[in-house]
Amino acid sequence: MASRNINDIYELMRFIIKKERGQFISIAEAMETLDSCQLDVFENLFADYEKTQRIHDGLRPFRKVQQFVASITGQVPFQDDYMHFTGNANTIVGSTLYKIKWTNDDEWADATRSQLRAPSSTMAIAKDLGKDDLVNNTGGFQIFPFAALSGQYDYLRRPATPVLAYTQTGRTITYDAGSSTQLEWTDIYINSIMFAALSYWGVDIDNDKLIQYAEMQKVQTQTQQP
Repeated sequence: MASRNINDIYELMRFIIKKERGQFISIAEAMETLDSCQLDVFENLFADYEKTQRIHDGLRPFRKVQQFVASITGQVPFQDDYMHFTGNANTIVGSTLYKIKWTNDDEWADATRSQLRAPSSTMAIAKDLGKDDLVNNTGGFQIFPFAALSGQYDYLRRPATPVLAYTQTGRTITYDAGSSTQLEWTDIYINSIMFAALSYWGVDIDNDKLIQYAEMQKVQTQTQQP
């Protein structure tokens, strides 16, 4: 996980934007920008999800295994934090997992009648219904046979929305680590998110310059301490 907390990230962003642009960025503005940019990084990584182990590792903090019991019509809703399906789903019969075969819409009707692979609880088929296609608006997938089958599926959840919590006394702001929500990425991806966020505020820098600014900020903070 990241070695920098959300306050460190905000203070460095604020320092750089002030130096480069002469602008002040509030905590609320910074959190909104970081959240938007982390979702951009997430989607860019997912676009190449199957290509490299490094990308798999980058998205690993957001992988979840979800247990389910389908409705009597075979529908399974996605979770509220669902972002993308990773391609793995199984029914569970007794204590054994049986892989679900996924079909496209144009294959669905034929697959339900297949004689070569007759659908059953141990040879179920499914199709994606999208993110917003069920009554509860969470989206999900359809299983055949139409039955209350039990199982599990893997998916990528939404990264947590960053929150920098603080208390304020007069003009003094004190970081509240216990009430804050950290970015869940490793440092290499936090840098990418910061670069994107800084670019949004009109600042384009590379990794070397980011390190230089971090050192400048550290020195300045130390000289200001009583």
